Amino acid sequence: GLAYGSAELSAWNVALYAEDTLSVTDRLDVVLGGQYMAAARDAEHKTAALVLDQDYDAFVPRFGLLYAATPGMDVFFNLSRSFEAPTFDEIVIDQPMPAGRGISFARLDAQTATTAEIGARGEWRRVRWEAAFYQSWVRDELLQTTDGLGNSTTRNYGKTDHRGIELGAEAGLWRAKSGSEISLRGMYTLSDFSFANGLYDGRQIAGVPRHV
Repeated sequence: GLAYGSAELSAWNVALYAEDTLSVTDRLDVVLGGQYMAAARDAEHKTAALVLDQDYDAFVPRFGLLYAATPGMDVFFNLSRSFEAPTFDEIVIDQPMPAGRGISFARLDAQTATTAEIGARGEWRRVRWEAAFYQSWVRDELLQTTDGLGNSTTRNYGKTDHRGIELGAEAGLWRAKSGSEISLRGMYTLSDFSFANGLYDGRQIAGVPRHV
């Protein structure tokens, strides 16, 4: 098709990570970690006087507990932060202009979240299983909306909550002497994502399947 916009885009990402596991007792381990993340998203329109340079950085810590409840089952708890800089798919906007279509740039904040997770995993005979519940308190979530004409725009939404249940199991059906195995695996995810403030407070976020 006919080109209606041209831009020079430049990006970089840097991540520094450290983690250590401390054995408090024979059955309890403590996991401490942290990651420093930095990113840049620079955009320059080639035909219009439009330049948008955006820099992001954050320190995201992690704390975890792993407890061997029985010889065949571990119980775990994780508390962590997360950080997500926007991509150019979200920054560059394809939109209608007075003389036709064109492109512009969106100034966006990075999406951050605090997530707590508790669960258990284990093995019984030939069955390996895992179950977990998580809750994420998200700030400035990057959400894409589309109008009636099909024009998409990404915006930051102040506060959202993500919570859910994850279940998984794998059963070994047959194992050869060479180590090859035939197994049956199943997974189930319950996702409950909702807005936590503003105009849509309490409403579900569209586009996220509740049951998978």
